[in-house]
Amino acid sequence: MHLSKITSWWAPARGLPVLLLLALAASVSEARSWRVEKDGSGDFAVIQDAVDASASGDTIRVGPGRFTEYTTHVASGINWYIYLYVESGSLTIIGSGDGATHIGPETPGTWNFGDYSAGVLFFPPQLSDRLQISSLSIADVRFGQYIQSGSCSIEHCDFQRIYKGIMSFGSVEVRNCSFSLGTNIDVAALSPAASVLIRQCQFSQSYLPFNCQLIPSVMVEDCVMTQCVNSGIFDRCAGTMRRCNIAGSQWGLMVYGTGVMQIVDSVLDGGSTNVYFAQGASNVNCERNVFSGSTSEAINISDCTPRFRSNHILRGLGKAVRLQGFPQLPDRYIDMAGNYWGTAIADSISAWIIDGNDATNPQMHGYVNFAPYSSVPVGTKSNSFGDLKALFR
Repeated sequence: MHLSKITSWWAPARGLPVLLLLALAASVSEARSWRVEKDGSGDFAVIQDAVDASASGDTIRVGPGRFTEYTTHVASGINWYIYLYVESGSLTIIGSGDGATHIGPETPGTWNFGDYSAGVLFFPPQLSDRLQISSLSIADVRFGQYIQSGSCSIEHCDFQRIYKGIMSFGSVEVRNCSFSLGTNIDVAALSPAASVLIRQCQFSQSYLPFNCQLIPSVMVEDCVMTQCVNSGIFDRCAGTMRRCNIAGSQWGLMVYGTGVMQIVDSVLDGGSTNVYFAQGASNVNCERNVFSGSTSEAINISDCTPRFRSNHILRGLGKAVRLQGFPQLPDRYIDMAGNYWGTAIADSISAWIIDGNDATNPQMHGYVNFAPYSSVPVGTKSNSFGDLKALFR
């Protein structure tokens, strides 16, 4: 029996010394390691059985195979179909590799859109509890991992054909994971989560790689997003996006709200617009990025004043910058000095910008200051797909 499950104990005056009893109690409470093997050679053949037997602090090592067993839970009148339900406090679950240990149904299409199916649901008893998941694959469920509270670390995992890959209301770290064919959001992090880290992850052919809302500390770093419908959303967050590569999305990165954000050393290529700024996103600093390949405009700014330095702002088929809104005085100015626009001709740059100099009905009170500008490419960080892929396993 684990010490945490003992409500009281008494050391007799005679017999074993109290210190020895304390030492024995401590040894009983040490974390255990469990093995799950499909062939029955481990402690369990079903992952959930190992979770049910575990205590906070334990480690579960899962062998190769496809684990299709799930349990049913009712919450708020909704039936949940959960492959791995964790409510025992802090726990570490390690698979045999994202191509070896699979969690989910046998075939795609097993669950309907309205079925609340989840690969992993973490519902810890304390906010200090932490779940660590690594080296496994989750596919064909509505939620890959649903984190109700506490915190979670997810590494070297693969998510495929999932409505929401990771849904977290607690702080979450996602490292070296791959997401493909997601139908809604690959990583959704919402308040009261205090922090979000997404590092060295790959997103392909998904609807939306990430959506962070009201998070006071966000880091999206060294990630690749290819052929996604949307590029990502920072909504009223504070933090940094750096050394990321976005290519082939239909719609650009969206940055909303008054949080202090940095977008640095990244490549945003393609889409109708590379990046949108709106709803008070004036505390955003963009440096050493490459904006290119858009079909409408590289940068779209609505009623806010982000700052740009040492970027390549290259128009694609349309404009370089488009301002919207700014309906009232006083005039406001967007600081875009010190960037390279793909030309040394000021009149060309001016023609590629839509601001208050162009909009007279209704009058727009927003203007872009692009001088002084660089007539030659500036020192943006080399960030090709080859460079970024070299960072991955």
